[in-house]
Amino acid sequence: MSKTALFLCCGLIFWGCSICWAREPTNAKWLQQPKKPATVAETYQRLLKQTPDSLEALERLEQLLLRWRRYDDLMWVADMLVGKGELEEAKKRLQTLAGKLPKQAGRIRFEIAQIHYFQGEFQQMLRLCQQLIRGGTAEDYVNDALEKMVFVRENLNPPEALRLFATAQLLLRQQKYSQALRELEQLQAEFPHSTLSDDLLLLESRVKEQMGDFQPAIDALRKLLSEYPQSPLCAQAQKRIGEIYERRLQDYQGAEREYKLFLLHYPQSVMASEVRGMLQRLKTKAIRPLF
Repeated sequence: MSKTALFLCCGLIFWGCSICWAREPTNAKWLQQPKKPATVAETYQRLLKQTPDSLEALERLEQLLLRWRRYDDLMWVADMLVGKGELEEAKKRLQTLAGKLPKQAGRIRFEIAQIHYFQGEFQQMLRLCQQLIRGGTAEDYVNDALEKMVFVRENLNPPEALRLFATAQLLLRQQKYSQALRELEQLQAEFPHSTLSDDLLLLESRVKEQMGDFQPAIDALRKLLSEYPQSPLCAQAQKRIGEIYERRLQDYQGAEREYKLFLLHYPQSVMASEVRGMLQRLKTKAIRPLF
């Protein structure tokens, strides 16, 4: 091919690409797949600047991720839809995604089971989790599915109480903290003797911690320890008290005290080695020079 013909051919290709870009809903170079791709969150924020409709921005983000073949990142889109309360739409996205990512289909199906749980569709959730467990793989999602099945079966009666609890968990995920607390208050008022009473206190502490109410979060955990000393959640509650002292309050002496109480009362816990590491980290902070 002559140089002139080659030049004309390249020019036509460039002209065609320019037309394609002009037809895009957003005319920007970052729509191309860069050498170092932007995070999904960054891309989403850029799209939000060009459309006030967050759901439309998510749809356009999904189209870009499909074009770039960044299938793993499509999970982020489904998670955002759950956060916005678009649960049915999130399920549809995940079901489509499961076909595109066969190696991750199990984890994706577990996320679908989670959405069934948030919607109060407990039987559908149980069936889906049971199918995942029968697969017999060693993936983490199988353990998650088994744990979720046990939790639902232990607390399914009455189902109304479990629905309130699941709704509170969803509201926490959506960062609607005041509404989550109201759901928990209703659960406590209507079902004071529910099997979820210790779980309720643990969830209440998480919500209050996210609200910045650190002392009330600690109080909820201490109430769990005092009123339900035989609960399997006690070890987790004791560890979280130490974490709030350390990470939220920067009270390292208080954190050290709580971690030592953990090792005293729960030395056989699977979290014991982690707590020992936390204590060692606190010693490092204590000897660190101030200047």
